[in-house]
Amino acid sequence: MRQILATLLLGLLWSEQHVSAGSIPFHTLASNIGEGYTGRLECSLGDSSDKNGCRAKKPPLNSFSTNRNYGQNWECKWGYRQEDGLCLEINVPVNGYLDDTGKSWACNRGFFVSGEKCDAIKVPLNGYLRDGSSKSGWECDRGYLKEQDKCLRVVVPKNAHLIEGFSFKGWECNRGYRKVKKTCSKVVVPRNAFLTGDPYPPYWRCNRGYRKITDTCVKIIVPRNAHIKYSGADWACNRPYIKKNKRCALSEITK
Repeated sequence: MRQILATLLLGLLWSEQHVSAGSIPFHTLASNIGEGYTGRLECSLGDSSDKNGCRAKKPPLNSFSTNRNYGQNWECKWGYRQEDGLCLEINVPVNGYLDDTGKSWACNRGFFVSGEKCDAIKVPLNGYLRDGSSKSGWECDRGYLKEQDKCLRVVVPKNAHLIEGFSFKGWECNRGYRKVKKTCSKVVVPRNAFLTGDPYPPYWRCNRGYRKITDTCVKIIVPRNAHIKYSGADWACNRPYIKKNKRCALSEITK
C-alpha cells in the first residue's frame, strides 16, 4: 500500500512540473496505464496527432456528425456516398430515383438498370409490365406465349382449354379427351370402366371386381373362401385358406 501511494505522489509531482494547465493541447486525454499515472497524453477519438499535439479531424463536406464515441463519428448526407474519406454526390440518371438508403439509386417502373442509366423496357404487343427491374420485366397477356421478344397467340384446338401455371402456359385437352399432336381425340372408355383424369394412357380404369385385358374390362371370377383384393383388380384367399392353382384350400398345417 505504501508503495502504491508513493507512486501516485511521484506521478502527481511529475505532472505539476511537466504538464501545466496551459500546456495540455486541446483534444487530449491523460492516459492511465499500469499502476498510477504515466504522464502520457493521448488524442481523443476521431482526432489526429502531429508534432504540435492533437487536432480534431474535420468531417468532409456534405457530411454530418453522428456524435458517436467509437469508430467514425460522421456520415454522408442523404444523396451522397462515401468514397476515400469524401462524400460524393450520387448522380441519379433520368427515369431513376434515390432508394430508401439514400446511398444508391434505382430505376422507375418500366425501366431497367443499364450501366449508369435507366433504359426503357420494351413491352411487345399483347404483353404487359410486371414488377422487377430487369430487361425482361414483362409478361404476355392470357392466351399468348413468350417467344424471344414477342407474344404469340396460343392456338387452342377443339375440345381443349387454356391453362396457366408457374412455369408453363398453353393448352390441354378437356376431360374425356387426350392430346394427339395438335388436336384432342376422344378417349374410348370400355364397359365397366371409368375415366381417371390421368395425363397418361389408358386414361381409364376398370371398376372394382373387373380386370383390364387389352382394351376391355373382364369380370373377376372369385372362388369359394376368397375375396376381392384391395386393388379391386384381383382376388385373395380368406384366412386360413391359401391360394392353390385357381382355388382356395386349407394348408396341411391347418387340416
